[in-house]
Amino acid sequence: MLQKYMLSPLIVCSSEVTMSTKVSFGVSLPQQRVDFDTVKEVALICEKLGYDSIWCYDHFFPYDGSDRQQSFFECLSTLSALSVITKKIRLGSLVLCNEFRNPALVSKITSQIDVMSKGRLILGIGAGWFKEEFDTYGYPFSDVKTRIERLEEAIQIIKLMWTKDVVNFSGKHYKIKGAINEPKPIQKPHPPIWIGGSLERILKIAAKYADGWNLGFYASNTPEGFSKKSKKLDELCLLFGRKPSALRRSWHGLVVLADNRSVLFDKLRKYSWMAMGSTLIASTYEECEQSFKKYIEAGVTDFVIKFAEVPESLDVLEKFSQIMLH
Repeated sequence: MLQKYMLSPLIVCSSEVTMSTKVSFGVSLPQQRVDFDTVKEVALICEKLGYDSIWCYDHFFPYDGSDRQQSFFECLSTLSALSVITKKIRLGSLVLCNEFRNPALVSKITSQIDVMSKGRLILGIGAGWFKEEFDTYGYPFSDVKTRIERLEEAIQIIKLMWTKDVVNFSGKHYKIKGAINEPKPIQKPHPPIWIGGSLERILKIAAKYADGWNLGFYASNTPEGFSKKSKKLDELCLLFGRKPSALRRSWHGLVVLADNRSVLFDKLRKYSWMAMGSTLIASTYEECEQSFKKYIEAGVTDFVIKFAEVPESLDVLEKFSQIMLH
C-alpha cells in the first residue's frame, strides 16, 4: 500500500527525508513495436489504477539490440499527445537527451506540455550516451566532459526561459539573446527537473540545479549501490548550500513479477535480456513489497518501472497496483 511507504528518517537519515515524504510509483510506457493506441491504452490504465506518473524515454530507435525496422515513438511529441488525453497522472521524460535539441527549444516545448497538461510535467534530462544513435542521425558526439558542460548550461537556460520574460545567456557552449518564452509553465516556480546519470559530475549538477535525480539501467543499481550514490548526492547538496531533502531520488529499471517462483523463472528466461545487464527486480507478487522495501530503505522516493510484460500483457499493472498503491 502506498500509504504504508512513508520514509522513516531513521532508515534514510542521510537524505534528511521526513515522515511526510511519500513514495511514488510510475510506469515507463511502451514506445517501440507498438501503435499509438497501445501507448494511449497503457497510459489511461495507469491513470485509472492510481499510478503517480507515466514516462517516455528519449531515443529514436531501440538500443537493446532488437530490430530497428519498427515503430518507435518520440518522447516529447508522445508526452504532448498524452497531456490532453490524460487528466491527472504526471508526465515525465526519463531522460531527455540534451544533445538532441537546443535548450531554448526544449524550454518552449516543455512549457507548452505543462500548460496543456495543466501543470503535470516532470522534465528528466541527461547528457546523452548512445554514440551509435548520434552517428546515425548526424549529431556530433562530444567527449563526456563537453556533454556534461553543455548539460549544465542547458539546465540554466531552461530555468531562465521558464521563469524570466526576456532571457540573455552567454556560455561556453550556448548563447541566446533576447529570447522570449510564452506561455510560461503552469507549475511555479517551474516544473521539476530531474537529472539522470551515475557519474559524480552528473551528481554535482543534480545537487546544484535539480529537483530530483534518477539512477536507471546500471548494474550498480542495487539497494547498496543506490544508497552509496544517494549519500554522495547528500554531500554534494550540502557543498552547494542545499538541503539533501530538496531532491527526490528515483530508481528506474526492469521489473518481472509472477504468481509463483516457477512462473517467475520462466518469465526471467523470456524477459531478462531486456535489462541489458543492469540490475532488475524479480519477485513473486507475495514477496513484492519486501523487494521494493529494500530500495525504499536505501533512499528511493520514486520508482519508474519498466514492467517486462507490458504491453504484451497488462494484468501486471493491476496486480502490482493492488499490492503497492492501495
